[in-house]
Amino acid sequence: MQVRQVVLNPAEFGPQSESNLVLRLARDRRYANAFGRLFPAAPRPISLATISRAIAAYERTLAPGKSPFDQYFYEGEKDAISAAATRGFELFRGRAHCASCHKIGDRASPLSDGLFHVSPVRLSAAADRDLAEITRTLAAARATKLKVTGLISTDPEIASLGRFVVTLQPADIGRFKTPSLRNVAVTGPYMHDGSVGSLRDAVELELYSRKNGQLRPIVLSDAQIEDMIEFLRSLTSPFEASTVSARPNPPPPATAKRRRLPKTLVKRTICCGQMPAMPQPISALPERSNR
Repeated sequence: MQVRQVVLNPAEFGPQSESNLVLRLARDRRYANAFGRLFPAAPRPISLATISRAIAAYERTLAPGKSPFDQYFYEGEKDAISAAATRGFELFRGRAHCASCHKIGDRASPLSDGLFHVSPVRLSAAADRDLAEITRTLAAARATKLKVTGLISTDPEIASLGRFVVTLQPADIGRFKTPSLRNVAVTGPYMHDGSVGSLRDAVELELYSRKNGQLRPIVLSDAQIEDMIEFLRSLTSPFEASTVSARPNPPPPATAKRRRLPKTLVKRTICCGQMPAMPQPISALPERSNR
C-alpha cells in the first residue's frame, strides 16, 4: 500500500522504523484514545495496518468538487468567482495555453490530460552525469517492482528521471504525469521534487518553460499573473479550504526556496528572438533581492 511506503520513507517523514512510528503515536494520548475507539477488536489498536487504514479513510474524503470555479462554470453562478479570477480563467484557456494539458471539459474538469510531459525543473548535474550508471541500476532492479519503488522514494537523482524509470526510454527522461490543479493553491510546495515554494513562482516557471506557438516564453504582466493565481485559488474545494484554515501553517520544506525567474532574462530572450533549449533549474537562478 502506498501509504505504508510514504510514512516509512526517510525522504518524506525522516528516518524512522515501523516500531518507532507506532511508539510515537502510542505516546500521544489523543491518538491512543482515538485508535482505541476506532479499532477496538484489533490485537494492537495502533499498528502500521491501522495507521494506513486511518490515513486511507481520510484521503477518501478529499474528492474535490463544488469549488467556486465549479459553481461559476458548471452551475452558472457568475458571482461565484471574482472579476480577477474570471480574467485569469480566460488567460488559462487562451494566451497562457494551460488548458492544453490541464483539461477543462464541458461536464467536468479533471484539470489533467493524464499524459506525461517534460518537467520545467531540469535534471540535476549529478543525474545528467551519472545517467548511464543510473540506467544500469534501474535495469537490474526491474525484476522487483518494490525495489524500483524504493529507489524512487529514496534517491532524488533517480526520481528526477520521471517516466524513464518505468520505461527506460530516453524520450521519457524528465517526463511526469500532468497533475490536477484542484486545490493547488493550498497544496504547495510545487513541482515533482517540491523545489518551488510559492504558487507564483510555479506559475512563472511554467509560463517560461512551456512556450507559445512561436516557441518563445509566454510572458504575462504582473497583473495578469495575479489574475491567473486568483483563478487557481478558485479551484479550492470548500472541504480543503476549511481543513487548511483549521490547521497551523507549517514552514515550507528546506528544498522549497523562494526563487524568481529574472525578468531581464525573459526580456532579452524575447527581444533577441532566441530561446534556450530548456530553462535554468530553479537551484541555479539568482535569489531575488527584497530591496
